[in-house]
Amino acid sequence: QDMLRNLGAFDVAMTVLSLVSSIPDSSEEIANNTREILRMCCVFLTWFIRGNKANQELAHEQLDFFIDNLSEDILAASVMAEIFRAHPRLIKQFPTHLISTFVEYTVGHGLDPQHLEVMEALTWQPAGSTESNVSLQYLILQELTMPQRADPVLFTCSEPESEQYVERRKLMAEAQKRLMEDGSADGHGELAGLMMNCDTLHMAPSLAYHVKLLDVLAGTAVGRLNITTVEAKLQNLYKPKDLLVALLDSSVTLDVLVPLANFFYHAVIEVEIVVPDLCKSPDLWNYLDVCVSHFGEAKKQLERMQE
Repeated sequence: QDMLRNLGAFDVAMTVLSLVSSIPDSSEEIANNTREILRMCCVFLTWFIRGNKANQELAHEQLDFFIDNLSEDILAASVMAEIFRAHPRLIKQFPTHLISTFVEYTVGHGLDPQHLEVMEALTWQPAGSTESNVSLQYLILQELTMPQRADPVLFTCSEPESEQYVERRKLMAEAQKRLMEDGSADGHGELAGLMMNCDTLHMAPSLAYHVKLLDVLAGTAVGRLNITTVEAKLQNLYKPKDLLVALLDSSVTLDVLVPLANFFYHAVIEVEIVVPDLCKSPDLWNYLDVCVSHFGEAKKQLERMQE
């Protein structure tokens, strides 16, 4: 990463990305080809920036470009996410008005996970970091849970046997079938395996949005200085007993189970105020028993891989 920066790779990438201005005046074929080139460039930038503070700061100087092109389908949101991910100083400089803009985009355009990718990067803290980002975490939770936006935004599938829960079952089955048949990531071609969000490309956009939403909501509770109102709000959004029903549901696939378990841990287990009678719940003990079984099976598979 440092070598590429010293060789001027970022300037070259931004020169290529300037081709975005030619798209409106191009034929459909040329516009599609140009977008594919720009996507490749943005995928390169996500890896160029990821985890490298000097490169993050360099890309942050061009933040306005990526903000202006979020709707161009060139993976600009993925680049934005990597600019801020695990960089506390840049996170504090994030233009907070964009959070509302992102949520309003979802209200107007449907369940698109790309803006959640940026919010996820803003909420999660570096491992072992003592820095707090409570104000931004709370703002994200507040914007996502506004009552007037709840119906189009909060695709949590939380209530067992609700329409959303049934729809999630259907979407998971379709995604699993697509993954087993050809591992396809429709519309992304050879770029699929290189993209940061490659683990959700086999999903329908609404299911990818759902798992990313769970990660973002869980991220608002991460950190040692979180106020208890955040935990209470999350537990109200997805009640602990309903979470346990989903975690024990045999139809829930692994790619959805992991975000659910992550949400359960941060919103229900690692909390300042203990959930009443949680330790007496048979479902909790059944889930812990299932976890032990899964860990044992995972250990066996890892041992077989080492043979």
